[in-house]
Amino acid sequence: MPNFAAGLFSFFLLLALRTAPTILLASVLKPLDDTRMYGKFGRTLAAGLPAPGRVWVAGRQAPLPANAPHNTQFTSLLHGSRLSLQRLWAQVRYWRLLRRAQPAVVLVHAPELLPLTLLWQQFGRGRQFIYDIRENYALNIRSQGVYPAFVRGRLASGLRWVEARAAQRATAVVLAEASYAAELPFLARLPTSRVLLLENKYQPQAGETLPRAAR
Repeated sequence: MPNFAAGLFSFFLLLALRTAPTILLASVLKPLDDTRMYGKFGRTLAAGLPAPGRVWVAGRQAPLPANAPHNTQFTSLLHGSRLSLQRLWAQVRYWRLLRRAQPAVVLVHAPELLPLTLLWQQFGRGRQFIYDIRENYALNIRSQGVYPAFVRGRLASGLRWVEARAAQRATAVVLAEASYAAELPFLARLPTSRVLLLENKYQPQAGETLPRAAR
């Protein structure tokens, strides 16, 4: 994600809030030090938040990032494997975190957190969330062998229904790949102003020079 895109996203979010909020970034399978969730979104937002605002990163248990911004906190939602019972407990931990952190905005980086996010939004005034679409999740369920064949179709259809409903109520939807705009039919029902493209492209460090492409 280029620096200008990250800055634009941060400006858009902070302008909408008008306060010094708590912003929660949440996933289940992505680790706490995930490149996109923490490295790009989290650090960018933490740098732009006025005090006493804070960024709270929640995800799969992992070593905490070194030199994290002072206004960033971490919580592990998943301690086991992706197919363990701990994945169910991740939902409980997420709901407890929503109540504890009392975020003004939640950036949802995992579709399985959408149902509780919608419930959280319903029971509070002015609560906002942004859905970060990192994959074509329904297609992955149908095409990959992670789940038994007899449940893949129902899981994919149910997930697509939840995504469509959540997209209607989200402040914005962020796409990690431009192709998702054509692959996900529910996006066509949203105003274009609510769909942002922030691609998963390498972001060079300060002072780093990228090699020129061969001609």
